[in-house]
Amino acid sequence: MKNFIQLVLVSLLLLSINPYSQAQVLPVKFSTGIVHSDLHLDYFTHERMKILENPYNTSKIGFYASLGSGYRFSSWFQVQANFNYQERLPLETFHFPRQNGGFASTLINIPTSPQSKDWNSDIFNRLPNFQYIYFELTPMVNYSVKKIDISAGVGIYLGYLLNQGQLFFTGKEFPIYVSIFSPSSNTSSVSYTKHDLGWMPKFEIFYTINPTTKIGISSQAYFSHTRLINDATVNITPENDRNFFDWDRNYQTTWIAYTVGLAITHQFKY
Repeated sequence: MKNFIQLVLVSLLLLSINPYSQAQVLPVKFSTGIVHSDLHLDYFTHERMKILENPYNTSKIGFYASLGSGYRFSSWFQVQANFNYQERLPLETFHFPRQNGGFASTLINIPTSPQSKDWNSDIFNRLPNFQYIYFELTPMVNYSVKKIDISAGVGIYLGYLLNQGQLFFTGKEFPIYVSIFSPSSNTSSVSYTKHDLGWMPKFEIFYTINPTTKIGISSQAYFSHTRLINDATVNITPENDRNFFDWDRNYQTTWIAYTVGLAITHQFKY
């Protein structure tokens, strides 16, 4: 992963300083805003939660910041490459498998941050955010009229969970459920995979301030197909299952997220 990121950075740098391709290099773009994240639910779980009027997991709002550039192949087609840092707030639903491969599992729902319903800092622990770094590659179709540029496309992304070590939970993080985690219950722990992979629709609109600078709005969605949770219902762990992609997005273990933010582009002169 580290070598891959270094290769992309070096490639973009060489492209940007090439005097023969300077006119085709996209301006450097910076964007920051909010990320709205949630777990994806299969149809039956979603309908059951609606009947019970009890959300499986409350969607929450974090923040992101991105930096990137790309390459313009024509007046209407470009490929954007971005690095995107995101902080997604903690989940509220936890599956704890039984140790030693037991069939049963323990499911608890608990407030984990101030955005959670019934949050009380005197009772509940504030769990860490999910801190991701994403590399995004997106072909975009571009249309310009006067000072307005509109772009839309669908790309792919590869993410890395920076603080995976902090997101390993046992009964110690949930003191009000101490009886569930007693030695007789033999309940294990829950953790999360460090990679994320999926596809990403993207839309942008910019207004030209001057020949080198534009300002606008950038919005995109993240549809993950990599298992987030080491799923307790089927006792899956990375060690015993190499196929960690959930292409049908089952088990309620994949992310779904949306971002929107302000963006600015600037064409540097080399």
